[in-house]
Amino acid sequence: MPEPFKWSSEEGYALVRRIISVTAVPYVPHNHQLEGLCKSLDGVNLFAITPTGSGKTLYYILYILVIMAILEDPSLCPSANFPENPCLLVICPTIPLQLEMEANMKKLGFKALAINMETRDEARRRHNQDLWLLARTEPNIILTGPEQLKSSEYEKALRDRTFQDRICGTGFDEVHLLNTWGQSFRKDFLQVGFAKARMSGRHNPWILTSATVRHGAPFDSICRLLGLDQTDFHLIRRSSARPDVQILFRDLVSPISGDSFPEPDWIITGDRPTIIFAKTISLGSRIYSYLLRISKSSNPNRICMYNSLNFESHNAATRELLKGAPGTDDYCQIVIGTDSLSIGVGMPARLDAVMIGDIEDADDFVQKLGRVGRKKDGAQGARGIIYTSAAARKLAQKVVDDASAGIFKAGEKPPDLSMPRMILAPCKVAAQNEIYNNPAFDSPCTCLPCTTNPPSGSLTPCNCSRCIPE
Repeated sequence: MPEPFKWSSEEGYALVRRIISVTAVPYVPHNHQLEGLCKSLDGVNLFAITPTGSGKTLYYILYILVIMAILEDPSLCPSANFPENPCLLVICPTIPLQLEMEANMKKLGFKALAINMETRDEARRRHNQDLWLLARTEPNIILTGPEQLKSSEYEKALRDRTFQDRICGTGFDEVHLLNTWGQSFRKDFLQVGFAKARMSGRHNPWILTSATVRHGAPFDSICRLLGLDQTDFHLIRRSSARPDVQILFRDLVSPISGDSFPEPDWIITGDRPTIIFAKTISLGSRIYSYLLRISKSSNPNRICMYNSLNFESHNAATRELLKGAPGTDDYCQIVIGTDSLSIGVGMPARLDAVMIGDIEDADDFVQKLGRVGRKKDGAQGARGIIYTSAAARKLAQKVVDDASAGIFKAGEKPPDLSMPRMILAPCKVAAQNEIYNNPAFDSPCTCLPCTTNPPSGSLTPCNCSRCIPE
């Protein structure tokens, strides 16, 4: 029996590049994507931490693409031993993210299937169809949420040996949410590690992706919840910093409980595509009413709200409006949302992310910051703007001082210091680098797009609002 082919080698890299180059997938993998992809093909668990907008979805797309190419033409790699009729299972935290990934993957020719409460209800109602029954034999990629992995229909599928043997990998996008949503309102996140343990031990590596996994306790917590130790995976950690997005901290004078918010009036007088994040639906509604009052716009879609209390049809229509062109009635300049808008909603043309109200932690901040500047050919001057009150700054100082003095209430979990440190930091970018243990320099990518048009490097001097006051 021939020795297994080692994908994590120069020969393996060359073969992957050759396979991708003759497919309809219009991507040239970056070095870090190629590195992670080949580790996954070798059956090694992958933990990839790369910045927002860096193409984390490609870790999934290219993985199944190469496996399918090898199965179609075994002469490319005679010693490969991938499952027949392979299927990649990807856990996604939100339904919009599942639907967006499904649509993008279908455009590339994959048989992708999003399975969630909404798609299952629709399939049952319209076609009398059980999607988990279909999933046993049909799709190449299944996109689902943690809640589905405890459904009776999934349980039946998992007992089907045909389905078990098809699974060639298990992805988990936005895996940092294990530490936040999993500890609060989405307890099913905490069961994902057990769900994976019940799957076949045949070629089925973890493919874990996120932009915001902090070094230390948050990183260790994710590994523990998924049953991984430091020898169980290959880690790719690139800087979470986005030098193409300016970080601005501004004072919030208006009371957060009020109905008037003149601080962001500049959004109305300008025409920059903007997303406003409010901590609560109530706050978002009051900001919406205020901006609607002062805008006097003839375009009914200029300002929209997006949150979990809306009908899904409304949110779906809003997602389409975010793609509209300026100057038309189907253009939404300002969208106001809560956390649900920071995960899995494509907004490549947004230039400003404005945050009003409390920010949970640095992960929350960096994820929201990362919603802008995605359109590399036209997103000049992208900004992340956070409005903080004097009370918030005072509280941040107290939290940091108490932590330094070792003052904690008995029996209480120590507070998360990441956001207080960001608020108080003399340089916001330096604070982010420290919080995330960002490498001083990412290794340069040698792919053709990066050598032709190099990505933005760190700015000197820094242009955050503390280094260069407005």
